[in-house]
Amino acid sequence: MPIIPSAPTTPYPYNPLSPYRICDSRTPNNLTGTNGQCNGKPITQGMKLTINVSGTNPNGTASVGVPSSGADAVILNVTVTNPTQVSYLTVFPSGTNPPLASNVNFAPGQTVPNLVQVALPSSGMISIYNSLGTTDIIVDVEGYVGSAPSGEGLYNPLSPSRICDTRPNMSMPYSGSTLGAGSTLSIQVDGKGGVPSSGVSAVVLNVTETNATATSYLTVWPDGTSRPLASNLNWVPGQTSPNRVVVPVGSTGMVSIYNSIGSVDVIVDVGGWFSAPGGSGTLITQFSGITPARVLDTRSNSGVPYENSTFASGTVLSVQVGGVGGVPANATAVVLNVTVTNTNSNGGYLTVWPTGQIRNTTSDLNWSSGQTTANLVVVKLGSNGQINLYNYLGSADVIADVIGWYQ
Repeated sequence: MPIIPSAPTTPYPYNPLSPYRICDSRTPNNLTGTNGQCNGKPITQGMKLTINVSGTNPNGTASVGVPSSGADAVILNVTVTNPTQVSYLTVFPSGTNPPLASNVNFAPGQTVPNLVQVALPSSGMISIYNSLGTTDIIVDVEGYVGSAPSGEGLYNPLSPSRICDTRPNMSMPYSGSTLGAGSTLSIQVDGKGGVPSSGVSAVVLNVTETNATATSYLTVWPDGTSRPLASNLNWVPGQTSPNRVVVPVGSTGMVSIYNSIGSVDVIVDVGGWFSAPGGSGTLITQFSGITPARVLDTRSNSGVPYENSTFASGTVLSVQVGGVGGVPANATAVVLNVTVTNTNSNGGYLTVWPTGQIRNTTSDLNWSSGQTTANLVVVKLGSNGQINLYNYLGSADVIADVIGWYQ
């Protein structure tokens, strides 16, 4: 199937928010009003659930949330739980048909989150489509793209850098600081990994959990504020799971990470930052969202570029993104949903980075044999508009859907 280009939206800066929940199909829960819109509404096979995003606020408060008008796109953490079949979710603007793209992939009994960036139509609503079986869903708002004070929300990409690894003997910040049940770890972000020491409103992190002893979740939020009702990662024991997190920094330039149950190690890679009011973007200013377009699918006879190119162990694939799928040739960075499937090894991981630069030691996706998993990736483009993807171990097929760009 060919790539279908889509017209860009008007570019806008990013407005980070302290996370809050607007949808939970499980019952009982404590969500009320608009935020209770999904109560008792699991998504069945082939169903499209439409929910309101604009005009929402943290449950039971008048705190700042997504405005009723003027939001062009929204960043959400979407979690599936209690699924009955192998399936996937597609998240897209309400009033349009589901695109050829997926956001969350899962198997029966799994709890799987993924960060989703989706354009908002004038109605302020989004739709969520489930392919097979029945599943509960949870949706947490992380921020929105729209007008902001001068100089705020301008994106500055970085070559990913590891700023936290709690595993013992890792010679990294916070090594040996495994999170116990009900514990919180605050980590310094400002001034680390290329993030400036001031003028930062939010950061883009890839957070990975490993060595978990119990089914649990992580919440990431600005240090110095109350922990919100939201989750960023969910897992079962023995699973290594990453998820992209876009989070405001606290007044001291730190973010906090909370673990609910059991013990777990946490790895944090920083990939970029957003400016505070009055700041400026060194490379990139604002985001333009598009209807998702598939730019890579290595599976046999996929009908998409790079078909029949299954990754072998230790191989690198260069992928053209600039000038493809509605992304202009002069884009500086892109937002992709990257999925791996048909995996045949434990301990595999994928690294995504700009073509022409040296591959670093960070990871973007982690998996076990037979697992299909996805993660949102925000990555700079190389000078030729390409990105590189590296597969560490075993063979795997990779799918990439572009959902927007920075320029």
